[in-house]
Amino acid sequence: MNIVIIAPIYRQLPHLQRFLDSVCWQLKLGDQLVLCCEQEEYNAIEIILASYRGYAGDVLLVANTAGVASCAAARNMALSRMSMKPPIDWVKFLDADDVLAPFALETFRQMKIPDQVQCIAGPQLKVVDGRVVGMGVPDWNVITRRNPAVPSMTFVRQSAVDKVGGFNPRICFEEDYDFWLRLRRDFGMGAFANVSWPVCYYWINQMERAAKAPVDHTYEGVDVREYFAREYAITPER
Repeated sequence: MNIVIIAPIYRQLPHLQRFLDSVCWQLKLGDQLVLCCEQEEYNAIEIILASYRGYAGDVLLVANTAGVASCAAARNMALSRMSMKPPIDWVKFLDADDVLAPFALETFRQMKIPDQVQCIAGPQLKVVDGRVVGMGVPDWNVITRRNPAVPSMTFVRQSAVDKVGGFNPRICFEEDYDFWLRLRRDFGMGAFANVSWPVCYYWINQMERAAKAPVDHTYEGVDVREYFAREYAITPER
């Protein structure tokens, strides 16, 4: 089983070595780590990556040339640049300020996964300002009411990512929810499964979060909830 880890990087340089320390030792031959950053950060990130290229898996950095500063565009760019030789079986999404749980990839490789399952999620330990404050557990049964998972919690079959077409970069902030809903539409609820072991540490810095620009919840000039109602016949909670 070959796994690619896809991670967007946007102004997360202070956290990058912590992220890389958690990921690179878990890579095996045939695995890849593909990071996508803004052009102005490319050179600084290349310097950091130099000491991580001796691990088994390939480590690739690409610049986001899509002209859209969003996680969706960065993930799509990374997906388009990963190598399919040898073939990639599963995509592990992760954010560059998060931490991959120890032995997460090896534990995942040992699973026997039914053919119908396209997306597997696991709990994430929430770390706020350096303190573990609890565990988020995915619940796919609430998918018509609210977003059940964030990308860092999930593994998705590469063939399923291809079929649904990746992420929609025109949906700001809720592009992951739209992605899960397209998986549900194309594969049904049987496509989703959970594991009981934590897959990542979801790192939150309250000062950084407060400094971010307000989230835009619109799509094509309408509230994204109107888009979900039109596209999927659901009106989830905010």
